[in-house]
Amino acid sequence: MPGRHHRGVDRTVAILEAVARAPRGLTLTDLARTLDAPVSSVQQLANGLVAVGYLTMANRRYELGPGPFALTMGHDWSSVAPMSHQLIEELARELGCAIVVGVLVGDNLMYFDEAGNDPAIEYYAKTRSRRPILRSSGGKRLLAGLPDDELQRRLRELSETHPTAEIDAFLQQLPDIRRTGLAFGDALPGILAVAAGVPGRDGRLAAALVAAGESAAMADRLEDVGAVLLDRVKNL
Repeated sequence: MPGRHHRGVDRTVAILEAVARAPRGLTLTDLARTLDAPVSSVQQLANGLVAVGYLTMANRRYELGPGPFALTMGHDWSSVAPMSHQLIEELARELGCAIVVGVLVGDNLMYFDEAGNDPAIEYYAKTRSRRPILRSSGGKRLLAGLPDDELQRRLRELSETHPTAEIDAFLQQLPDIRRTGLAFGDALPGILAVAAGVPGRDGRLAAALVAAGESAAMADRLEDVGAVLLDRVKNL
């Protein structure tokens, strides 16, 4: 059966393509003018794309988010952060645990690269599954790296879908995460994790480098493992 155009799909794609062509992003008025569409309908679609990480918004301008890159990047991180799959494999061997890399996509963390022998973590990395941002060490590390105004905006949005207790717990951890450069958490049931942030080309954190393993094996060495992650990130 041949494909047929759908107005909503067409407008969504047109928004993404228009923003991708604009190095400095586009305002809502710019988008509506470009699409020759009502501001109200364009705003609903654009804000929906922000929510799922396909667009970002700063200073009232829409820019391309990590979502489109996340679908295709695989092990090629050159457009996001100066990190190679070889480094991930070397860390997994050195530390004897799983190493994963993730990025923020909307209000979730998505894993993309993985090395080690943990089937559950490998599943999340290979399927591009989304993880709740406040329930993952990588998500908390990347949130803590945001400027305060953007962080507060994100937390307000998260308050609509996340329990207050999760947000309060993150805020209690925030000073230590920023001071040490490390975030800790339960990656999955029975698995502990520690995450360091990886700067992108613009200097802001672009990805989280996460080490995870069985709780019994990781409980007494999380800080030492985190120190190794920080050292590798520093020398990228």
